[in-house]
Formats: sequence, C-alpha cells, structure tokens
Amino acid sequence: MLTNIERAKLQLIDETSDMVIITKADPLDAPNGPEVVWVNKAFEKISKYKANEIIGQTPRILQGKETNQNTLKMIREAMKAQTSINVELLNYTKDGTPYWINFSIVYLRDGQGNLCYLGAIERDITAIKNLNFQLSEKAKTDPLTNVYNQENFFIAGNEAVKNFHQNQEAVGLLFFDVDDFKGINDTQGHIYGDKILKKVAQESLKLVRKTDNVFRYGGDEFAIIFSGIDVKILERKAQQLQKKLAKSHISVSIGGTISKQSDKSINTLLARADEALYYVKANKKGLFFIAE
Repeated sequence: MLTNIERAKLQLIDETSDMVIITKADPLDAPNGPEVVWVNKAFEKISKYKANEIIGQTPRILQGKETNQNTLKMIREAMKAQTSINVELLNYTKDGTPYWINFSIVYLRDGQGNLCYLGAIERDITAIKNLNFQLSEKAKTDPLTNVYNQENFFIAGNEAVKNFHQNQEAVGLLFFDVDDFKGINDTQGHIYGDKILKKVAQESLKLVRKTDNVFRYGGDEFAIIFSGIDVKILERKAQQLQKKLAKSHISVSIGGTISKQSDKSINTLLARADEALYYVKANKKGLFFIAE
C-alpha cells in the first residue's frame, strides 16, 4: 500500500514535463540492453511512442543516422562505471522526426545498495537547438542576399583547399562583380541596386551543387567555390552565369582559377582570381577569364 508521499512522488515523475525512462541495469550492451521497463507521460507525448510500444525495447530504437556515436559511447561508459553524465543527444520520434535532449542518468538501488535500475532524465531542448542554429546561420550569411558572407568564404575556402590536398579534389573559384554597379546605384537608387544583388545571388545558387558554395564577398563582389571541378567545367559555369544574368539585363565580369599543388590556402586562389577579374575589367567588361 503506497503512502500519500510515495503516491505524490510517482505522480510528480509521471506528470513532469521532462521525459523519464527507467531501464533494467543489466544487460547494457546491444542488442538486448538496456531494456525499458517504464516511461512517463512526457516521453509518450514527445517521442510519440506509447508505453506498451517501448517497454521491453531498448532506447536504441530512438536513435538514428545523425545520432552522435561518440556521445552514445560516453553514455555507455558512464553507465558501466556508474558515474554521472550530462550530454546533449539527438533522438528520433516514432515517425522519424528528430528531437534534441539533454540527457542525464540516475542510478536506482535497492535497500541493500545494489544497482537494480537506471533512470534516464531527458529534457527536450529542440527549440533551443533550432534557435541556436538559426542564429549561427545568420552569423554566417549576408542578410541582404542570404548567401554566405566573407568570413565564411575564408573558412569554407581553406577547408576546400585542405580537402584538395588530402583527396585531390580540385577547387575552382569564380570571383566576380556587377559591371558599373556604382552607376546603377546612382541613377536607379539603392533599392534597385539591392534587387540586382539579390538576383545575382539567386542565379549563382542555381549553378552550385551541395558540395559548392556561394558567397557575397563585399559590396557587389561575389565568389563561388566549387569542389571536384576542372577548367572546362569552370568556364562553362562562368558562361552560364553570365547568360542567365544577361536575361535580366545584368552584366558581370568574372575572374576564376583552379587550385594548384602550391596553394596553401584560399588566399592564393583569391589573388589569382582577383588578378583575372582585373584583367577582364581593364580590357572588356562583361567577359570572363580563368587564370592558370
């Protein structure tokens, strides 16, 4: 017969907004352990699993392809050592929707001090993680065009050069600006000028694959970093961009280059592409030149 205080404790655990999962303490390792014996209402609500669907299963049913394996290893080691742990973990609901939790463990013992159950306390932090991601993305992108900014150009560019030296996937760089942009701003106004910049960004994004990135370098200057590309394809990309923009009566001059074994950072590619762009603008705007 439960006392009033014992009944209150159980009600508190069942009604709390944090998810609570109780599992057997043994076995811990896959494929059978640890076995779920009880979950609270919050777990059912967030995971979309009913209690009778999860009891008898292992919490591994909640994990997916993006769940961090190193974090799972830390949790498993903490359980075996019976030490405290507090980590963030990505789980998945019954319908495959990802959700983030803050995870901690309580070791539940019998009257003799023997470990009999493990209690996982899981707080849903998905909203916080999503907000942090949005803020992070805003910090990386140009607010007008929604492409990556100059700071991220150097970060992504140096990673691409590093990948080139490790995996021999050539890096292609197009560096370009809008011809007579100052005159456009002076005669048509800044609102119209902003529309031009947005259009350049939009058409640039249509050229790239998932492995490529578009950047607003500054003012009316843009850059595109391509991975796994050769000179002919880079030239074709430059032509495609100019043709697409010409349909909107926008002219851009483009300088480009391909990575060399001597390149140690994106700065050397940028210097070559910038020289190529200067060459175009000094001779005939609206063309492109790929520097070897």
